[in-house]
Amino acid sequence: MTEPIAPPPHKRHYLLGLLGIASLCICGYAFNLDNFGYVILGLMLAGTVILHLAFRSVLLTSLSIAAIFVFLLGILPVYVTYIRESAARMTRAYNLRQLVRAFHAYDEHHKNLPRSAILDQQGKPLLSWRVMMLPFVGEELLYRQFKLDEPWNSEHNLPLIPLIPKIYQPFSTRFPLGHTHIVALRGHGSIFDEVTPPSLAQVNAADGSSNTAILSETARFIPWTMPEDEVVHPALPAPWLVFRDFESRKPSAMIAFLDGATRSLEGQYGLSVIDPQKLHWLVTWKGNDLPPSFELDIDLFRK
Repeated sequence: MTEPIAPPPHKRHYLLGLLGIASLCICGYAFNLDNFGYVILGLMLAGTVILHLAFRSVLLTSLSIAAIFVFLLGILPVYVTYIRESAARMTRAYNLRQLVRAFHAYDEHHKNLPRSAILDQQGKPLLSWRVMMLPFVGEELLYRQFKLDEPWNSEHNLPLIPLIPKIYQPFSTRFPLGHTHIVALRGHGSIFDEVTPPSLAQVNAADGSSNTAILSETARFIPWTMPEDEVVHPALPAPWLVFRDFESRKPSAMIAFLDGATRSLEGQYGLSVIDPQKLHWLVTWKGNDLPPSFELDIDLFRK
């Protein structure tokens, strides 16, 4: 007499088991996003599924399905926000890296890096470096429309502000049209404030391009053609660099170095407490003042 064959487990049990495992994975994902409420909800969901698999209860089946629905409905906006923030952060970093490449192309063409502005014969700033870089970011036609011997707000140049190139546009709708958040980091000893700007080779021979910060984001609204940037000085308060994109949980500021690297400073540290002396170390190109063990995300802030 043959023994009866046990019936195979119901497919629903396999499905709930997989959902229980998935819920634990999402718990880890939510934990990395600092959303502990979703971690607790996910653990409750996993526990409900495990109890169902142990006791095969119809009531627990209903609870599992309801918990799964509530959990997925709750985690969806968190996931969408995370994707939007990640896309914005990558775009901001990409734009800064493209500008650094434009600086390298300018250096290759002119044998030196650019100044912070186009000057008149008396040394008065007329137009921003952002206009100077137009031929090197694929905007030659727009560059030719400017009168380089007139200020940014002249009758001829002022109407060109709304034609801001995409590379300078903020990844946010809160900024007025024609304004940017990308600025040069100026200051005594920076490449922008030299009478004759150094070449890339000279910077590499001094502090090194990886230790020289040149561009950053700022919280200010600046017309992109205006010769206005952030000035860094040890005796002055550090510039306010916080920039919020979309409904970002943590405002941040991107800083670009001359080697093309970008670093993001998260706003939870309070960017108003940046140590101006240490920031000045990063801006200078031949100060030889950067400690070998300097960590940007840690040491840049006041202790």
